[in-house]
Amino acid sequence: MVPPTYQPRDPSSTVLYQVIAEHLETFLATLAADPTAKGLPDDVVDALYASLQCGILAHGFMRLGCDSCPHQMLLAFSCKKRGFCPSCAGRRMAQQAAHLVEQVIPWVPTRQRVVSLPIPLRYWMAPSRELTASVHTIIRRTTGQFYVNQVRRESGLEERR
Repeated sequence: MVPPTYQPRDPSSTVLYQVIAEHLETFLATLAADPTAKGLPDDVVDALYASLQCGILAHGFMRLGCDSCPHQMLLAFSCKKRGFCPSCAGRRMAQQAAHLVEQVIPWVPTRQRVVSLPIPLRYWMAPSRELTASVHTIIRRTTGQFYVNQVRRESGLEERR
């Protein structure tokens, strides 16, 4: 059986790369010419340009060699941008998720809840620990009761009463 070999990706063959390469300059010029457009933040523009260089040997590479044989290969540099490049963002996302699962999150059922409060209530809660604690308790109890009711409904305990 032949061991798998590294196949470098060719980002220039993807549709996303081709669209950005063909239309980025026109898009940015159109934004700059429109007085009502706010434009893009500099870091977004930098990420778009960096994604055009990511994985392309012409924009930088590292030569890797084997100690035990004469085999060598070229590894193109990546842009290391998180926000836009599908290759780098996907890799970083997978690395971060693996770290969280293996090192941070304990092996217990985990739920995440996001609660948004009306803005006036936020202003009232900011200086008052007591009000914040009361609102937190109401949210926690209501959420907990929701799950209790859901389990009762699914297990048929409500119907027996």
